[in-house]
This record gives sequence, C-alpha cells and structure tokens, in this order.
Amino acid sequence: MITAYLTAAESDVYLAAYADWLALDEAVKNNHLSWGRVYIDSIYLCPYDETDATDDLKHANSLAGYMNFNDTLYANVSEVESTTVTAGSVSSSKTYRSGAEATNEDPMIQKVTALLTDCSSSTSTATVGLSRN
Repeated sequence: MITAYLTAAESDVYLAAYADWLALDEAVKNNHLSWGRVYIDSIYLCPYDETDATDDLKHANSLAGYMNFNDTLYANVSEVESTTVTAGSVSSSKTYRSGAEATNEDPMIQKVTALLTDCSSSTSTATVGLSRN
C-alpha cells in the first residue's frame, strides 16, 4: 500500500473542522490518505517524499484524502463522452466515461491545486486505471 505524505493524526489537524473525518478510525483514514497521495502523484511531480513533505503537501494530501472519503475525488459517475448518429441505415452509438476525477470547479480540489504550487504538473497523457476497495 502506498504511504501517504502524512499520518492520520497529522491529517486531523488539517481537517479539524470535519467531524465525520475525525470520527473515522486510523486504518480507514490511512486508506483514504493513501488514495489522496495516488491522486496527487498521478497529476503532480512533487520534489518530496513522505519523509520530508512540506506542510502544503501534507495539507493537500489531507484534503484529497477527505475528498476520497466523500467519494468526490474519483466520482462514480457516468457521463456521455461521445455520440455518433448516422441517418442512412439508422445507426446510433454513445460512449460513456465513468470514474471521472474531481473537476477543477470543485472548491476543495482548487485548494489542493493552490497548495501544490511547488510541484509541477505532470504532462503525461497516459491513462491511469484505479480500483477502489
């Protein structure tokens, strides 16, 4: 399992305003924080690891972990990605996208982005498949 950039106890400091987070046990918090790190590492290249993470990186990891807990980091939504319609011999198709990442309009993801100014955005176009348990 991937280690988060901070401990569950440290995340409680950053997420003190969220009673639902504080009520979780340590193992559950660590799971969500690990998914928060997966999200950060899949988009950003940060020059730190869990032994020397900055306060901003820890804070961003906390927020991403909380979003994972609330199912808003990797939303289980189905959206139409493309449609095809053919008039001759009548044909129709739709391609759906599911498991979309949080949108940039989400205020919490905007805060994560703002906290990660020391990191560079990954320019990779590879698709990352994630499976949550």
